[in-house]
Amino acid sequence: PVLGICGGYQMLAPVIDDPIESGRGRVAGLNLLPIKISFRAEKVLGQPVGTWRGQEVQAYEIHHGIAELDGGIEPFLDGCRQGEVWGTMWHGAFENDGFRQAWLTDIAALVGSDWRPNPDVLTYRARREMMINTLADAVEQHVDLELLLAETRVAGRL
Repeated sequence: PVLGICGGYQMLAPVIDDPIESGRGRVAGLNLLPIKISFRAEKVLGQPVGTWRGQEVQAYEIHHGIAELDGGIEPFLDGCRQGEVWGTMWHGAFENDGFRQAWLTDIAALVGSDWRPNPDVLTYRARREMMINTLADAVEQHVDLELLLAETRVAGRL
C-alpha cells in the first residue's frame, strides 16, 4: 500500500505541471493514480472537514498544486484511491482517532495482518497533551525562566 499526502499525493500523478513552486514546468510523476496535477499562483489554505467510512475527519491543507481526478475513481478525503494507492491533500487526517484506526484496520486486512486497534491506547489528543505537559515541566525544571524573560524584555527594547 502507498499513501501520498499533499506533495506525496501530487507525485503519484503521471505528470506534474509546476511552473510555480519548482519552476520546472511539466515533469514525470510516478503514474500510480489517474490524476492531473497543475499549480496555480494562489495558495489553497483551508481546514476541510469530511468523512471516510463513517469516520469524521478534520484536517488542514496548504498547497499550490491542484489535483483533478480522471473520473470513475474512488474518493478519499477530497483525493482518491485506486487499488492499494491512496492520495489526499489533507494534512493532519491521522490525528483523528476513529479515521486512523479505520484506515489502519483496512490496511492490515489488505496485507493479511491480524492487527486491530487497541481500545486502551491513549487518544491522539490525550497523548499530545501529555507530551506538551512533559515538555513544559522539563522547561520549568531546567530553564531559568526569570533570566529568559528578562533577556527577552531587554531584546525587545533594542
